[in-house]
Amino acid sequence: MVFLIILGVIVLIITAVLLVPIGADLGYEQGKIHVSAKVAGVRIRLFPRKKKPESDEPKPPKKKKEKKAKKPKEEDGEQQKEKKNLDITLDEILALLKAVVDGFACFGGRIKVDRFVLHLVVAGYDPYRVAMTYGKLNAWLSALAPACKKLNAGNSDVWTAVDFTEDFPQLEFAIAMSFRIGQIFGMVFRIGFGALKVLLRRRKRIKREAKAAALQPPAEQKENNEQTIQDEERMAANG
Repeated sequence: MVFLIILGVIVLIITAVLLVPIGADLGYEQGKIHVSAKVAGVRIRLFPRKKKPESDEPKPPKKKKEKKAKKPKEEDGEQQKEKKNLDITLDEILALLKAVVDGFACFGGRIKVDRFVLHLVVAGYDPYRVAMTYGKLNAWLSALAPACKKLNAGNSDVWTAVDFTEDFPQLEFAIAMSFRIGQIFGMVFRIGFGALKVLLRRRKRIKREAKAAALQPPAEQKENNEQTIQDEERMAANG
């Protein structure tokens, strides 16, 4: 009997915790990142942190730490390690974005989006590539529009633009929403499953490209083959 009472209390506590309303406000605006959380109506700023007020009392002098001699980096011969670039295409980035939107849209009737901002200016060195990227981006955003409508955003501001004079794109993004703790698990599972499929397709693409590159003969071998063919044709023409 005592065990059943304890079990019932634990279930009630877990249910109450899952029903607690929480919220999140995050984004990248005016070149700055901001992240805030809201628990039971109380707003908590996570980043950037508030600066502590400076006191008039003089601070004690800091002890100087002795600098340790830096150890020379070991190199395998004369070769240095190259930094790995993030090999991901625009289609894969947009597919990840679609997975996130679908995850939110699945619970759109129970999630309140108070504010949604997306400003994107496409720019770059190559005007042709900029124009193609701009058209593809707008096509993807149009495909995402039905899912975004399910989010029931109260205040949304979304627009895209193109700039052929700048070398780098510009982005501003912000979203403020409120939901319950229990809904997080469903969203995380759905978003994670969708993102996993995109990452698996990316992995297959990289393997396929590496295999194709390995089968392709090097430039020197191509030149030798072309020279051999030309010599044979010359000999055949001379009889």
